Amino acid sequence: MYPPIFNPFVRAKTPVLNLSNYIEQNINWLAKYKLVEHPTYAKGIASVGAMYIVNCYPNIQPNQIQDLIDFASWNCILDDFIEKGTVSSDLSQLTAFLYALKYTCEESICTNPVDFELLPNSPMTQALVDLKTRMHHWATPAQIHHLMTTLGHFISGLCWESTLRNSGHTPDLNLFCAMRTANGGMYMANAMAQCVNNTYLTIEEQANPILQAMTKCILFVLVLDNDIYSYKKELLSNLPFTNIISVFKLINPDQSEEEAIKNTIELRNQCLLCYQGLRKKYPHTGDKMALYFQGLEDIISGNLIFGYTNDRYKLPGEDNLAISFSTTIETPITPPTSIPSILWWWSFLK
Repeated sequence: MYPPIFNPFVRAKTPVLNLSNYIEQNINWLAKYKLVEHPTYAKGIASVGAMYIVNCYPNIQPNQIQDLIDFASWNCILDDFIEKGTVSSDLSQLTAFLYALKYTCEESICTNPVDFELLPNSPMTQALVDLKTRMHHWATPAQIHHLMTTLGHFISGLCWESTLRNSGHTPDLNLFCAMRTANGGMYMANAMAQCVNNTYLTIEEQANPILQAMTKCILFVLVLDNDIYSYKKELLSNLPFTNIISVFKLINPDQSEEEAIKNTIELRNQCLLCYQGLRKKYPHTGDKMALYFQGLEDIISGNLIFGYTNDRYKLPGEDNLAISFSTTIETPITPPTSIPSILWWWSFLK
């Protein structure tokens, strides 16, 4: 029996939308840029993007929906390409591709996006430039720059993961957690929330160490939730370094699968307790920060629903893990002393 997944947040009402139209438009966009070959895969990716966006961003406006669904599906394709694409087994080619893509993300001016011809005829680059052009109609240059910077961070994390996987060495838990804060896409999720909620933090606000720690805490919860949901599917993918449950088992062969899942849920809940404790200590209040925190919390609540109901994290015919949910928790805050790469988040509770 696993401990319940702790979620104290009141889930915002998901907007009532006819998703079939958005999914169809996304399928057409994927075909236009030749991002997918098979119609079944295109439909699945489009459904993933649509369900993720409407569940995690309840304040989304009509003029934002299609662009962010397309952006979400683009990221799913990138993630799949890293694991299964034509260059996924060639580390040098993969790294060169990713860093050229990263340069395009971070350097291109959002008001006049260009691809720099670093990846000639690359569908991924052309589609990304199209997205940045469209987003400019409703997002500020600062918001787009922030979103693209977080995408670049995600790409760097993918390079880290690919290098580690290519080495054949099993990462310890400390290294794995550091890597997952980079390659889990969590900062992009936050950047999208800031676009949707029209919040943008100043450099001074972003640099506040308590805010940094609490943001990382809650976003790492998002990453761990995805690992919990996708564990069964990734277990058969022959990619042992992509899921924390597998890492728990690899570093402790005597540990049962149930114990590894239990340890993951407990770490996840501790991160959320740390976030709650840090939020009480954060000295700055006001409507903007309240909306910023609400955006983070909406992502957690929405992703729990998305991950539980969407087929991306499941094997065909496979049931979800027998996990439960609770709005309360009696466990005291217990910092993960064996994971110094994230332990510093708890230091601000003192």
